[in-house]
Amino acid sequence: METNHQAKTIALWVLGALVIVAIIYGFVGSFKSSDKDDAKNNPAQSSERAITVRHQFRNGKHTVIGDIDLPTPCYKLAVAHTAGKSNPVTHNIDLTTSTSGDFCAQVITTKPFKITFAGAKDDKITATLDGKPLILNIIHASDSENLEETDPYSKG
Repeated sequence: METNHQAKTIALWVLGALVIVAIIYGFVGSFKSSDKDDAKNNPAQSSERAITVRHQFRNGKHTVIGDIDLPTPCYKLAVAHTAGKSNPVTHNIDLTTSTSGDFCAQVITTKPFKITFAGAKDDKITATLDGKPLILNIIHASDSENLEETDPYSKG
């Protein structure tokens, strides 16, 4: 009878230990999942951020217009271009942010940009934000449009 009682006690201890391990595993797993969700919801933390741009190739020039969300209105956006030496050439749009560090309302703000650069029609276009790669969703403008004359800063 004592062995039966001991077997039940051991079984209860093993079951209790398994329950505790399952609770700890679930608790740790929820933090890891939460971190991944935070990176998806906070563009500043995401390593694979995507933006949509409009592109046109006309008269030997590429024109790219787009906008990007920045953490506050106090952020400034600079746009530059670098060209690789491969064939076809890869053109990178370098977006760089800066802030004065002054007090600023924490409101996500959309900043427009536009850049034009010379190149061949089949050249590849990539982009970075503060040195981190961006995924570009490129929408090609129709031939009837002229993106070179489009003002990305207008509200209309």
